[in-house]
Amino acid sequence: RMAVHEMGRVCEADGRVAVAVWDEVGECDLGRVYNAVLALFAEPPRGRGVFALSAAGKIESLFESVPDLRLDRIERVDCRSEYLSLDEAVTGQMSAGATQRPVEIFGEEAVRRAVRGALEPLVAEDGRVVMRNRCRVAVGVKV
Repeated sequence: RMAVHEMGRVCEADGRVAVAVWDEVGECDLGRVYNAVLALFAEPPRGRGVFALSAAGKIESLFESVPDLRLDRIERVDCRSEYLSLDEAVTGQMSAGATQRPVEIFGEEAVRRAVRGALEPLVAEDGRVVMRNRCRVAVGVKV
């Protein structure tokens, strides 16, 4: 909320502010990884992690809270990630911020196994891993 407020504050009149968030968990292969890591917890942590702003109405509420910033539109954008192998895909996902705290709690190997298990169904016949994700991009206009 504070970031959108600051962008709106420094934006010129008629300027644009754009915010991109992951779409709902079910619309993103990244959700497979997210759910696999969450499954490591006996009691899942509060919040929705990287999907915290994905639920309907969340991104809209960010713009409603900023004076002089009007939500112009929200678009869904497909974001495809392609890895040459499962090992490369696991390494890529392990480098993301969302896995860092679970690694501290459960150890790197446990998180790596969870991520690998989530990505295995996405391995194509040629060994590549294609993750089909979707973002919601909200664009506001400074009035």
